[in-house]
Amino acid sequence: MQPIKRLVKKKLILRKLIAEYLSEPILALILFMGGMVAIAIAIIGKNQRSYLDEILAGIGFFIGAFMIFIGVSIYEKSEWEQSSTLLIFIGLGLSLFFRVFKKIRWASLISLIAGGVLGIVLYVISKSFAILVLTPMVILIIILFVIFLVYIVLRVLERVIDFFGGVISFRPILFFIGLLAIAESVMIFFGHPIQSFLTVD
Repeated sequence: MQPIKRLVKKKLILRKLIAEYLSEPILALILFMGGMVAIAIAIIGKNQRSYLDEILAGIGFFIGAFMIFIGVSIYEKSEWEQSSTLLIFIGLGLSLFFRVFKKIRWASLISLIAGGVLGIVLYVISKSFAILVLTPMVILIIILFVIFLVYIVLRVLERVIDFFGGVISFRPILFFIGLLAIAESVMIFFGHPIQSFLTVD
């Protein structure tokens, strides 16, 4: 129970820090920076003679991950009313994040890790409890079966994420979301986010 209590306590502290330090001007600044990176990625394109696109994509990956984390944290605050800012924040974060993440072949990596961990566990069990059935050959067969099964399941999920990531990080969409993020950040500074124009009193 102690680890759970510590986790809950850390989460409450994190929410408090977000509530205190992530004011609207700071969120607007993060939106502006993310929007600029998104537009730069969309405009520069893939240039074989330059690594600038990869560098921007790497920067965008970390900014996107941070924006997703902050966006989810903000969503958990029931008092947050600017839904337009929140949607643009998370949308831009996903676009920047999946620009790189969709290229990672994580299904094979996770399946190999799962097989390796299972193999170690079965080997320890066979030695600790003297289970004669768990011979090295049997353990190897089980490992290969698990690796194959986990890979097939994760590969399907990986393809879905690839498609979603390819759509949301498509350069024209990235350019549009970047412009929208910059516009929203400027409007936040003036105290009138997009949500204020969509709300009917």
